[in-house]
Amino acid sequence: MINPEGVAGDNQEEHRLAETPRRSSFQILGLASLIIGLLAALSACVGGPLLLALTAMLSDSALDGATIQQSLALTVLGLGIGGILAWEGWRIWQGRPSRPFLPRRVGLLWLALGLLLVLGLLFSLLDAVLPYLLPPVNTLTAILLPLLLLLLVGQAMRGYGSSWRDVAGGLVSGAAPGTGLALFLEIALASAFVVLALLLGVIPGGIAGLQALSERLQDPAFLNDPQNLLQFVSPLTVLTLFLFAAVLAPVIEELTKTAGLAVAAPWLRPTPARAFVVGVASGAGFAIAENLFNGALIGAFWAPGIVLRLGATLMHCATSGLMGWGLSLIHISEPTRLLSSSYAVFC
Repeated sequence: MINPEGVAGDNQEEHRLAETPRRSSFQILGLASLIIGLLAALSACVGGPLLLALTAMLSDSALDGATIQQSLALTVLGLGIGGILAWEGWRIWQGRPSRPFLPRRVGLLWLALGLLLVLGLLFSLLDAVLPYLLPPVNTLTAILLPLLLLLLVGQAMRGYGSSWRDVAGGLVSGAAPGTGLALFLEIALASAFVVLALLLGVIPGGIAGLQALSERLQDPAFLNDPQNLLQFVSPLTVLTLFLFAAVLAPVIEELTKTAGLAVAAPWLRPTPARAFVVGVASGAGFAIAENLFNGALIGAFWAPGIVLRLGATLMHCATSGLMGWGLSLIHISEPTRLLSSSYAVFC
């Protein structure tokens, strides 16, 4: 006679032995994340100040706000990405589970954002302290805008289907690989356009005309009159630039922001709710990196620039969440999954 308890015990032992390699592999991944995170944080601590010091040594004039902002952005972004990777890697190595993503008590962050907006508006009107006080305020504001939007989504979802580890992975994926891949593809595509334009002769003067245009663009007086550009570029060139800025570059960004989720989706097979939150987190990470490096308007136009960055942040988070939702439907056996995922990708 077969002992049911003995069969159950054997099945549990086989299940435990089968799960051991997977658990060990996951812990090795956590250890790798810990090491990479520590190296990234260390590089940021050295790279940011070194960039500022080299710029000060090579420049005859005093440091301006844009230079300080770039150095600060490099340091803060590297520390943030490295810190998240190291913390989650350590927890994975220790075998600690992650709690559901349900943010609580974020009221202090809203108060901090309000204070930063007031200080930023005040500092942007004071030229004497502008290079030194506005970059830190701008940096914190650029980070808080996407984070608060992500926290609002977490509160609305009530922790359903996602964890803090999911959100951490989305933030890192959007801020580092997503931004880097988008920048690489945009530079490569822009270079291809320039080479093609030179070959077709649509840039007056060829390479010499392109060099002259590059020099003239550094003159603020030249940019005051758009008619000045007509002597260097043709209408076809303007149309191509508009096509690149309004169509191709956004498509590249939308595809690269959620590249990490797209790679992990076949393995994770996330639910639509989980994929949506991870997608929003990826968009928030991308928005943080973009806000820090591309959206820094150090000057009297700081306040309008922040409004523009808020709109861009909303766009990045919304489209990435929709992309994540569409990607999850690809791995769900539903008759409408192809139509739904295509809608999510192209909207």
